[in-house]
Amino acid sequence: YAGFLEVTLPMGIRVSARGEYMGGHYISDGASSNVARRGAYTVCDEIVKGGSTAYELVNAGTTDQLTARERAMCTRSTVGGSGNIFIYPADFFKMRDLTVTVPIPVQFNNINSMTLKFSARNAYRWLNDDFPLFDPEMVSGGGRATGSSTAYYHQSRSISEHIPPTGSYTLSLRVTF
Repeated sequence: YAGFLEVTLPMGIRVSARGEYMGGHYISDGASSNVARRGAYTVCDEIVKGGSTAYELVNAGTTDQLTARERAMCTRSTVGGSGNIFIYPADFFKMRDLTVTVPIPVQFNNINSMTLKFSARNAYRWLNDDFPLFDPEMVSGGGRATGSSTAYYHQSRSISEHIPPTGSYTLSLRVTF
């Protein structure tokens, strides 16, 4: 779903915004699975129970404080066999474009008008709370092959360390003579 809004405020100031929401789909996060398999999954460092991180609890063999999902994500021996632990809802909203245009009153010779414009592209992102890391647009397209056979594919899109759309900011001054 996408929406566009343009508003003209007093003094000729214009604000336009374009946002996009995608929801109701799931994503297979292969990048997180690869990182977790190496024991470097930052989400496990951020899970703290009783003053210890999830990795410290797993290494000490005291995983009873962790939820089943936390144990599956942070125990290296199970990560490779728990492929579906990294499939989760990929609902997100992105502010694709936000532009503010301000006319500047001028009284200089030969200048008809001046306009100051600020634009922000992909500057804001909301993710589903179940989406722990990365960007849902880091996808390689459709499904990906599993195992040694290419006959079977995931029905969900897959994160495979592609670069998502970058955020950018632009400030411009337009002078008309």
